[in-house]
Amino acid sequence: MLELLLFLLLKHAICDLGLQRWRPARSKINPFGAGIQLHCMDHAIATGIICSFFVSPELALMMATIDYFAHGIIDCVKSNLFKRFGIDHGSDLYWSWQTVDQMLHYVTYYYIVVLIGTF
Repeated sequence: MLELLLFLLLKHAICDLGLQRWRPARSKINPFGAGIQLHCMDHAIATGIICSFFVSPELALMMATIDYFAHGIIDCVKSNLFKRFGIDHGSDLYWSWQTVDQMLHYVTYYYIVVLIGTF
């Protein structure tokens, strides 16, 4: 299961950093907006593909769905906090919240692995 966690963490770097740079900048404030939906789909599809090498297709789809919603909630809440409190992209507070954001995503992958281990 450590391999699964490693692949999910590598996937996260690709989807959060690699793919986003190719997309036009879009707001993630609206949970139903195109920007956040596309970003969450990147994560969900990649999670589903990775998990399918370890578990049944049904369970992989369930884990992809969990990642989709968790990622959306984390990023939407973060974006709304930035807007509400006027957190500037160059500020120390911005980087502190970005750190929390990343830690929450890592915890999500940890729990996906734990959930898979229970099946």
